[in-house]
Amino acid sequence: NGVAQAAQRAAARHETAVEAASKIVLPMLALVLLVAVLMVFALRNGLKPLDAAAQDVASRTASSLAPIPTQAVPREIVPLVGSINGMMERLAQALSNQRRFMADAAHELRTPVTALRLQLQLLKRAGDPAGRAEAVADLEAGIDRSQRLVEQLLNVARYEPDGEPLQRESVDLTALARAVVGAMSARAEHFGLDLGAAGDAPVLIEGDVNQLTVLLNNLVENALRYTPAGGVVDVVAGVSEGCPMLR
Repeated sequence: NGVAQAAQRAAARHETAVEAASKIVLPMLALVLLVAVLMVFALRNGLKPLDAAAQDVASRTASSLAPIPTQAVPREIVPLVGSINGMMERLAQALSNQRRFMADAAHELRTPVTALRLQLQLLKRAGDPAGRAEAVADLEAGIDRSQRLVEQLLNVARYEPDGEPLQRESVDLTALARAVVGAMSARAEHFGLDLGAAGDAPVLIEGDVNQLTVLLNNLVENALRYTPAGGVVDVVAGVSEGCPMLR
């Protein structure tokens, strides 16, 4: 039996490793650089539709709220663009409601303002005390009508869908009817009408007491305005076929 031993100088092994590494490093650096360039190119091309959508959104104004096209948008961000389109649609609806309200308010206010101007001219022309007193009474009535109209318009603006949120709470329609009738009793007497509230048992519902008050005020005011003198107006709170009712 014999023993065979082989040896290599450490310097020779180091030299071999350096030579092998020098042959690999340059191709690896070139490959990494190529991959980086390709990634940048791919990202830029992939994000072009997103940049276009961002520029489209940035260029929009209050009068240009059309939906953003989603055909060229990357599939991954289609839900985001859809949410933005939904938000712009709601904003467009809110602006449309605001413009319509402003137009309606201007139209509604034009008539009473014109009437007030005519009544003021009649007051200036009145020569005798009786005519002046009648003109003053007409002017006061016109001012009252204008005030009620302004209050109604403000209530409409306050309770638009995008206005103050609903404050739901338990509301007794019977108590609400009595409160509104009590507040309107002086006006009913002025018109020569018999205004009353009918109903004894509480009628409870869940709702916004402020909006229900505005609703009932408008109904009773219309009833007082269009009921002939000497008539009777009853506000009834009750239950009809299992459902709360105001009549």
